[in-house]
Amino acid sequence: MCSGTSTVYCCPAGAGSTYVWTFQNGTPASSNSPSATVEWSTPGEYGITLTVVRNGCLSTYETSIIITQSVFAASGPDKEICQGGNTLIQGSGPLGANFSWTVIAGDPTSIDNGQFSSGVSVSPTVTTTYRLTVTQNGCTRIDDITVVVNVNYNPIADAGNNQAFCAEGTYLIGGNPTGTPPPATPNAPLGYIWSPSTGLNIATIANPTITLNNQGVYNYQVIVFSLLTGCADTATVSYTVNPRPTVTASASPSTICINESSTLTAVGSGGTQPYTFNWSNGLGSGASKTVSPLATTTYTVTITDVNGCTASTNVTVTVEAKAKVGNFVWHDTNGNGKTGCRRTGLK
Repeated sequence: MCSGTSTVYCCPAGAGSTYVWTFQNGTPASSNSPSATVEWSTPGEYGITLTVVRNGCLSTYETSIIITQSVFAASGPDKEICQGGNTLIQGSGPLGANFSWTVIAGDPTSIDNGQFSSGVSVSPTVTTTYRLTVTQNGCTRIDDITVVVNVNYNPIADAGNNQAFCAEGTYLIGGNPTGTPPPATPNAPLGYIWSPSTGLNIATIANPTITLNNQGVYNYQVIVFSLLTGCADTATVSYTVNPRPTVTASASPSTICINESSTLTAVGSGGTQPYTFNWSNGLGSGASKTVSPLATTTYTVTITDVNGCTASTNVTVTVEAKAKVGNFVWHDTNGNGKTGCRRTGLK
């Protein structure tokens, strides 16, 4: 039997019997009851004697007990970790003892490694109580420890809202803010890791810019962590990249005289229809515009598709100046006495 462990001895001999127990080095050392609870604190072999008297007859029984070294188990003080964190529980017991850790409440799969050693690594997702069992020479002791999962040690991550982008554009991403310090340490500095880093200018800041050239759906994750404790939180976001349209523009005719007109025409392709066209120089919207510039003019047309993606191009209308009187001798073919910018003549 293990030292420090109590055991019960009994010998009911019937009514009218008297008992005298003696326990060598035991506590208590003697007893006059039919049964006695006794404990030995020091390892060794000790004698036990019971004398019973009944109806004038006396009987004596002798035996001995071997007491082995006491076993102890200490799992250590309770701990607190952040959600998603892990910790090492360092238990203790006699040299050469066997150790075993089990979960008695909480996360049943949270023991990572070291289940049969004095120290065990755990990563519970909820508050969990672990039991250390120490065994040696047939003696067993237990001790429990609770690891509290405290979300107040975690920062709060916000990757922002899912968005639709246009290909080849540059956009600012992330939350507002992307990271909030833990409630338990509100002044803690934060670190950031975005993944994947595809299209990002810097993957380790709160709000990077992103440029994606190909159509598709892209998923990103940001890890926000406390630089004081390493406790972290994650958030995800999805970006849909839409193709940009293209636009071509023409002028017909592309060269005119003063007071003549030209028709500007825009043609779109790609992107997602329907399109809208907007012209510079106050021309407004529409795929076709008629202009009568007094001098050579370049016009810009911008196409916008249904997703808001845009593209632009330019078209130029060249205006030829009229000849001045005295510079040329011309043939007044229509008899109106006026020169035209395309009239031919002799200087």
